[in-house]
Amino acid sequence: MYKDELKKPITQLAEERLDRDKLRHFMDFVQFAKDNKFTFKRSASYSWGLHYQKQFVCGLCLYSIESYQPDGSWCIRPRNVFLHEYDEHVTDDNLKKLIIDSMKSELCCGCNGSQCGKRSGDKRLASDNVTIFGTNYKNICTGVPLMFISPSGEMLKQVKELMSISQNIINNW
Repeated sequence: MYKDELKKPITQLAEERLDRDKLRHFMDFVQFAKDNKFTFKRSASYSWGLHYQKQFVCGLCLYSIESYQPDGSWCIRPRNVFLHEYDEHVTDDNLKKLIIDSMKSELCCGCNGSQCGKRSGDKRLASDNVTIFGTNYKNICTGVPLMFISPSGEMLKQVKELMSISQNIINNW
């Protein structure tokens, strides 16, 4: 059954796992990504990397294997390298607040292997300190510093804006 899951497109897996409202927002984000020339590359059974000009921009994940996500949810996980760029490019106070409120501290997703930090039960503590918008945050996950879980409404609109800002950053590299 696992191998069959790997063959399914992202939209089919979403249809099988998300309720109607979450599916509508998920499909809206997928369409936004396609319309804005992001490409999708599967990175795990329920996870895709979104790329722009061959640069990884964010992960798009369905609930399943990740214990920090509730069942029946999906998330967008922006690339960590953009955190330091957001200071210069994010000017909207509401978007700044969303970024700060979505930073993951004391949690490691395990994407950087054992180099992330210390083990504590089944989760690893992150060990990165991040300064953004003039404030220093401690123990931020080095691999997935931000996570937007099942964004809808205004949050989804702001996350799309953040993805557009990430594209502009890439365009200026």
